[in-house]
Amino acid sequence: IDRVVDALLPLGAKVDARQARDQWAQRGMFPCLVDSLRVDVFYPDIELYHRARPRRRQVPFLGTLAWFWSAEDILLFKMLYFRGKDRADIERILEVQRGALEAAYVWGWLDEVFGPAEERMQWLAERLERQR
Repeated sequence: IDRVVDALLPLGAKVDARQARDQWAQRGMFPCLVDSLRVDVFYPDIELYHRARPRRRQVPFLGTLAWFWSAEDILLFKMLYFRGKDRADIERILEVQRGALEAAYVWGWLDEVFGPAEERMQWLAERLERQR
């Protein structure tokens, strides 16, 4: 965790190392702030991380090159946690990406993890239907 915090600090991240260590141990993630943007840092121990990693994009950010997840993979991570704020974020992703998401990738992964009858699948299908 200390290496992760040390890597974030030169990017201007505001993070309390002790709190980050505690949250990392309890939840496998910790939040930090870069400028006014909240960034959640996750421990890469789930299959989705390994599948999503090659799909990342590197773009300029705050004077350096930074890696960013695809919209599809962010949506999938949020579907895993499925908290209230995740559902709000998913709705925003759908709004911004309207029609541009790689739907077969998203549905394929979700079906493999949750199965078609899972509540999350129905919830997402309803939101996508509203966009039509």
